Amino acid sequence: MGIIEKVLKDKKISIWGCGYLGYTSTIKFQSTGFFINLYDLNIGRLKALKADKYPDVDSVELWTSSGEIPKINVSKLSIATSPDQMFESAIHIISFPAEDDQKRKVLKDLSDIFIANQESLDSPLIIFQSAGVPRGIENAFISNLNDSGVQCLYASAFRSDWIIEEFLAGNRKQVVSGYNAKALNEACAFMDLLEIKYSTLLSIEEAEVYENAQKAIHFTLSGFFNELSLSYPGIDIRKLSKLLIRNIEPDEISTGLGTLS
Repeated sequence: MGIIEKVLKDKKISIWGCGYLGYTSTIKFQSTGFFINLYDLNIGRLKALKADKYPDVDSVELWTSSGEIPKINVSKLSIATSPDQMFESAIHIISFPAEDDQKRKVLKDLSDIFIANQESLDSPLIIFQSAGVPRGIENAFISNLNDSGVQCLYASAFRSDWIIEEFLAGNRKQVVSGYNAKALNEACAFMDLLEIKYSTLLSIEEAEVYENAQKAIHFTLSGFFNELSLSYPGIDIRKLSKLLIRNIEPDEISTGLGTLS
């Protein structure tokens, strides 16, 4: 029985992390009929969620443009008090951030939890939602499980949305990749099941490079257009920037790649 057949049979997904990525994914998956097992390393956050005090005011300011965040359906949710309670499902969504060395240590600790519970694993699909440095996921998580003989499928569906309205609207394509061809196929089948738009890359490392490059381009463009707006305060740089970006031809940028002067 394949991953999709398994998850359709019990309709359960495990989501690790209840920050922006985990919370919004929970809402999305619940809307398509899935029951969610949810765990976060921040026990206080889980207690606040149970008491209907999370997301808090700071989260509302950061996560939404409208000032309103949809509520999680508690009838389709099991908040785990221990990570050992998370291994009933065939798909695990890793929503912990992976942005620096300290946070990648979280992935290493999480891999130890999977190893400790390997008897409960039936070759699940593990999907990472946050990218750090290239090969960070492999070094911090995948290699540890491989060295311990734990059989899993690994994929990524990195998210670069900033607000909940953007994510739920589904207008932005996600980039899906797999550690191998089978993992990629299963991840794509899962995205198709959820009716999420996506494009594919061949490896998780390639997807990590893509995400880092995308962030760098956003940062560089923002800085460039901010400087333009300061230099030419009488010109609508916001309108000009959209026109500039729309008219940039990718081939004009890439023609010099890999060449020596």
